[in-house]
Amino acid sequence: MTAGRDKAEAAVLPNTDAPALTLKHVEHELTLLHQKYKHRTRRTALFARLANDADEGATLRISAENGPLLFRVSSTTGELDFRRKLATEEDEHTVYLVPFARHLPRDIAATLAAGRMIWPQAESLLPQRFGAKSCTARVRQSKLRLVAQRDGTRMYAKGEAPSVDLDEAWMLVVRNRLENDLLSTEAQLFAAALLDRDRRGLTLAPLLAEVPGAREELAEVLERRLGPSAPWIVNAWLEDMAMELASMAIVGEAARATLNDGGSEAHRLLLTTIRQRARNRSRHPLATLQGPALAKVLIDLAYLVPQMWPKLAEADELRQAVLKTAEDLFDDEDLRKLVRGSNRLPSALEQRCQALVGALDALVATSEGPGVMDAVDAAANDVLAHDATVHNPLLREQVEMAVRLAAFVVDPATQDLMRPTEGVLAEVVRLATYQAQLGGWVDYARHVARPDAPSTLRLGLSKLLATVDAIRDDFDARFAKAYARIVGQRGERKALRGAVRLPGQTLGQTPGQTPGQTLEALLIEEALGRVGLDILTKGEDLKLLVLCMDGMSWANLAELWDTMQHASFVPVSKGPRLPVLAHVPTITRLSRSALFAGRALVAGDKLDTTRDGERLEKHESIQRVGEAPITLLRGDILGDGGGLSSRAKHLVVHGPRVVAVVVNAIDDQLKGSTQVRVRLTLDSITPLKDLLTAAEDTGRLVLFTSDHGNVTWRRFVGAAVRSGKDPEGMTRGARHRFLREGESTQADEIELPVGALAQAKGVDRVAVAVHESLRYTMLTHAGEHGGATLAEAIAPTVLLAPRGLVPQLEALGITSCPLMPPRFWALGAGRLPPEPLPAEVAPTPVVISPPAAKKSGQTALAFEPPTKEPPPALFDALVKSKFFQAQLKHLPEPNRGPCLQAIEVLLRHGGRMAQDVFATEMKLSFGGRVAGFVQRMEQVLNVEAEPVVELDERSRLVTLDGPRLRALFLESGDG
Repeated sequence: MTAGRDKAEAAVLPNTDAPALTLKHVEHELTLLHQKYKHRTRRTALFARLANDADEGATLRISAENGPLLFRVSSTTGELDFRRKLATEEDEHTVYLVPFARHLPRDIAATLAAGRMIWPQAESLLPQRFGAKSCTARVRQSKLRLVAQRDGTRMYAKGEAPSVDLDEAWMLVVRNRLENDLLSTEAQLFAAALLDRDRRGLTLAPLLAEVPGAREELAEVLERRLGPSAPWIVNAWLEDMAMELASMAIVGEAARATLNDGGSEAHRLLLTTIRQRARNRSRHPLATLQGPALAKVLIDLAYLVPQMWPKLAEADELRQAVLKTAEDLFDDEDLRKLVRGSNRLPSALEQRCQALVGALDALVATSEGPGVMDAVDAAANDVLAHDATVHNPLLREQVEMAVRLAAFVVDPATQDLMRPTEGVLAEVVRLATYQAQLGGWVDYARHVARPDAPSTLRLGLSKLLATVDAIRDDFDARFAKAYARIVGQRGERKALRGAVRLPGQTLGQTPGQTPGQTLEALLIEEALGRVGLDILTKGEDLKLLVLCMDGMSWANLAELWDTMQHASFVPVSKGPRLPVLAHVPTITRLSRSALFAGRALVAGDKLDTTRDGERLEKHESIQRVGEAPITLLRGDILGDGGGLSSRAKHLVVHGPRVVAVVVNAIDDQLKGSTQVRVRLTLDSITPLKDLLTAAEDTGRLVLFTSDHGNVTWRRFVGAAVRSGKDPEGMTRGARHRFLREGESTQADEIELPVGALAQAKGVDRVAVAVHESLRYTMLTHAGEHGGATLAEAIAPTVLLAPRGLVPQLEALGITSCPLMPPRFWALGAGRLPPEPLPAEVAPTPVVISPPAAKKSGQTALAFEPPTKEPPPALFDALVKSKFFQAQLKHLPEPNRGPCLQAIEVLLRHGGRMAQDVFATEMKLSFGGRVAGFVQRMEQVLNVEAEPVVELDERSRLVTLDGPRLRALFLESGDG
């Protein structure tokens, strides 16, 4: 009867929302009450309820002034139950938990310690739990207070703020549960919910469920403080469905255009599919939504993805799981078409790659018309914008190289060059000039565009690569045939000398070369004298480092230049930079010997390359300089770890006026495995940086040259090896073979006299490979040389000067001659023709004259200010800087005005602009063209690898570092 009456009484008691305490909390409250104060009685009542019913009747031991005390725990359900337990208690050492009222009748209170019922800290110290001294009335009257009471004595924040309001209090609860103090945006909240591996939301959800209206109050606060998506995020977290909501956000991002098109069939199909998914999954966060409301939530969530996604960078498994869940929604063929708008879904990347392949195939099919290249640019930008490409440097590089090759195919200079030139010498000079200005970059792009790992894009590039290969094969065949005709039966390389007038389009961006200009090709035996040593006769204080990179091709130099161009050296030349013809066959014994000797070797000469030092001493130009040079070969330069030896460095710094160094790194690597892709950088060739640094410290000019080039192994694959019996006493090379008496050349070969290679009686001819796929050895190395292709026969030769030496050289008629990629190398808007810009892009010329007190021969700079306001002071000072104007010359003249305009625009915007805003301001047709535009600005501003201007691919911000700009151009002494 008594038990039934107690239950009935409890059922009708008002809900007073007493806090739930564990035994540990109860022990803490008793200790606070009885440790220091002596009460008439130990009987204690707490306004609370037990968090665990199993703790009923437990005994607690606390420390008091006169020793330990034992208390029995007893719960009450109502006033009658409390009075009955008081009447029948065995000991006053009892703690009663009273959840049914905040105050007790006076007769009961008089029997308790302190003469009243005690409110536990969970109630009385509520503000302190939020790191405040007090809380607003809204907090005390809120659902949050009731939730906090049920949360024991949990501290949500530390501090002594004067007060805390309801919004901040709820935010502190969420931050505390997620153990994240940085939840100030929806994106941060979304990321934190996804990264909650301990599933803390499942422990908070029951507390909120005990207080009717608590979730609604929390949702109102989140929407007010963070945004409309925050309530959906927290609800998903509480139901352990954050990953599902993230996949819905990815779906919204992918199909945002469709969700905004409420009248389309695709819109209806997509929402129907999402609603079906929500109904089939219990506790789905979007199960209650449909129609426009569902579309709006998906769109709102989609806008959070770009900000939220980078925060999950360290949780790749989580991101892949979210993407897979989203992909499952697009199983339907009609829906799959909608995902192309996603920068994250793998299927979107596959579709974009297919679109790029289609655009490339269309370009190959037509090879003309401005629209075909625009279509390739747009498709490539879509692929490059995808997350998988951004984080995959190999794929990104492959896409960029494919675009460059496509631009090469349709470039007017390429089309013009495909028409043979009248006269064999003109053909040799023209094609050699092509290789030195364009061909090396084409070969570099071809090498990268053929990736080792299989992919959809790799197979799709086959038509483009076949087209470029065919163009290059035609150039090689014409060059080799013309070379053989000039050299003739006697091997008269002197017949290759002479200037010719080059017709047609400008091939590259080398200053000084214009259509119809008279040019020539240098023989390898002339290069050292005419490009390097002869300059020493113009000044007794000039020094030279001859840096021979054995086996380096123009493609190798193009790759190296990515890192070398930021060094403290400037390419210089007296007039246009001329191409250098290696000795054919292009083997080290012939070509390097000719380089150092200053003459082509003949029959009877020793071919040992260890004699190169002796050959250099006898060089005609060395005799004119009148000093004995030092030549350092492989064994002389190698130090610890493959770096530069201390002796070699000392000789470069303190040695004679002429020091020659041979670095075999590239030639050695050609004999390496085809399974390894070695990237050529200033750091990967270990001695190179130290050699350049030593030359810079000494103020030496550097003749950066090679004895011959090479071809890579990639076109050897699948091609048969050309075998045959060699003449007795003669050993064939990888790319040349000796002809027996009565034997003739075959397809893809030219015949040359044996010359200095004569070793056996009666062998006077040699067959040299012309096609890149032809070889005479079964071994497959990373690369080979010895043939007559342009890649092997045109040896890169560039004279580099320390920046501080440039003014002195200019007085001698030797000026800056930038080593720049051809115009097709730039991406998007950066690929501008040499002729004036189109009317819609061309700026209105406004001439800025240099100060009257300083006369200058430099050309006035033209640009169009974006506003009528006066230019920023930093910009005004910049355009007057001599160093800046010298750097600006690195760009073709039509590109200088837009570069100036971009600098001013960025300075007006505080040095930071979103990519799309920058594109609009600069009148670029779409944001993806910004990358190419910024690349041109980098050529001018990023001196010595300083990142003055940058495009961040992740944040899509264009930044201009004002302090660096000022330090480099205005505080360096030449501004």
